[in-house]
Amino acid sequence: MKIGGGVTFTAWPIPGTGGFDIEQFSGHNVLSGPPPLARFHQTARDPKLIWRRIHDLDLILPAKQPNGSIVMGHPVAVSKQCIGLSAHSGIPSTLVSRGDKVHITWGEATPPEAKAPGVPTYVATYDRTTGQLGSRVLVGYGPPANDVYNSPCITMDSQGHLHVLICTHGRTFKYVRSLLPNSANSAWTEEEDVGAGLRQTYVGMVCTPDDTLHLVFRLWLDDHRYFPASHYATLATMSKRPTEPWSEARPLVVAPFSEYSIFYHRLTLDRAGAPFLSYDYWSTFWFYRTDHRGTRRSLLMSSDGGNTWKLAQSHQFIQ
Repeated sequence: MKIGGGVTFTAWPIPGTGGFDIEQFSGHNVLSGPPPLARFHQTARDPKLIWRRIHDLDLILPAKQPNGSIVMGHPVAVSKQCIGLSAHSGIPSTLVSRGDKVHITWGEATPPEAKAPGVPTYVATYDRTTGQLGSRVLVGYGPPANDVYNSPCITMDSQGHLHVLICTHGRTFKYVRSLLPNSANSAWTEEEDVGAGLRQTYVGMVCTPDDTLHLVFRLWLDDHRYFPASHYATLATMSKRPTEPWSEARPLVVAPFSEYSIFYHRLTLDRAGAPFLSYDYWSTFWFYRTDHRGTRRSLLMSSDGGNTWKLAQSHQFIQ
């Protein structure tokens, strides 16, 4: 917590161990107090299925006291079968809130013999007023099953409708939307493919002031346009305006090498609602990593709602 206009800071310990996610601003979730946190504590892993992990998922709700201190609420148990959180690329949002309602999304591990169609994705709403976590709602499956990379992502629009990306590992993302605002415990749209046949992983999602959803993700291509003998990775974007279908996938960055690549990207918004995209690059080819040591992180931004992108300049941070 900052004190005195950001001159000094005070640290408040978070209970427990494991991985954490903190609610991030994604367009229409303006917080009036300390942001809620999700805690992922791994309890088991499957040596035969390397991407199958089992976590306890808990919701932690910090509260600011009259004297300015922060008190961490007792953890609220959400799931004992959570698949985990894949946060090194995309950094999908686990949490989004408005008023007294906190909405959380997660995927779960399933028994391998069950042959599930994908990672089951759930959403639940916690009511700060009543202190109760509502019943969880199954909104779809992200293939393949038992894959920790299939962490879902949630945001909300200006009306409070929840939007969830059911994520995949090299398959096509699925999309659902709540029919009532600010509640997971209502009807949802049927899950739909974001695009036909897209090989998508690592989503980042925001909702701009005009209620347009923007996605950035790694997209595999094998169209031989840049690499005639192999597949290659791109950092691509898609968008969806209210009542309209998803746009075509559009690559923003093409990997300089074929085969395995990753961008360690992060999509966010500034206070005016302009999207900013930070990314690095990692190649499977060892000579690239050893000959070019250090970070290659870059920052792109769009000043026209995602239609065009360019490298950000210093004056665009001054408002």
